[in-house]
Amino acid sequence: MVFLGVETPVATDTSIEARVTQTAYNTLESLTMGSGEVLDFSTSHLRLDLRGLGHSIRSGSLVPVDFKFVSGTLRAMAHV
Repeated sequence: MVFLGVETPVATDTSIEARVTQTAYNTLESLTMGSGEVLDFSTSHLRLDLRGLGHSIRSGSLVPVDFKFVSGTLRAMAHV
C-alpha cells in the first residue's frame, strides 16, 4: 500500500516527514507500507506536518483528515 499524504480543511499545505537527525526532517513524496503493517505517527520517526493553519487548533481537538493512498482515500477525524 502506498500512502501519499493527507488533506484537511484546517491547513493549506501538508507533508509526510521523516526524522533524519535529532532536529532535522526530510519530506517524503510517499510512503510504502507492507501488508499488515501499522503506521503509528505517535511513536515512529514519521510525522505529518500541517502548514498554513486557517483555524485555531488546540491540543485535544479533533480535525477532519483525508488520508490519501494510491488505491483511494480514507476519511477520519484526527486527534491533535
